[in-house]
Amino acid sequence: MDDDKVYALVIYDIVDNRRREKFAKTLNKYGIRVQKSAFEVWIHSFLYKKMIREAMKIADKENDSIRIYKLQNDCKQVHIGKNPVLQKETYRWL
Repeated sequence: MDDDKVYALVIYDIVDNRRREKFAKTLNKYGIRVQKSAFEVWIHSFLYKKMIREAMKIADKENDSIRIYKLQNDCKQVHIGKNPVLQKETYRWL
C-alpha cells in the first residue's frame, strides 16, 4: 500500500434515519458498503481526514456511534459471502 493512502473500516450505529442515510451517502463517496452499517475505504490520506471531519459534523455525539479503524499495511481480510470486496488497486476520488 502506498504511504499516502489509507485503508480503513468504518462501522456505525446511527439512531436517526435521516442522519443515517446522510452518513451512508457521504461514505459512499469514499468507499464501498460491505454490510448495512459498514464501509471499507482505500483513499488518499487527505481524503481520509476530510471523511473524518464530515463524519464528525453528521454524528450526534450523545446518541450515535461511529468507529473508524485505520488498518495497517499487513492487514489480511477473510471474506465469506456475497458482499463486494474492495480491491486495493482501485480507490475513490471525490
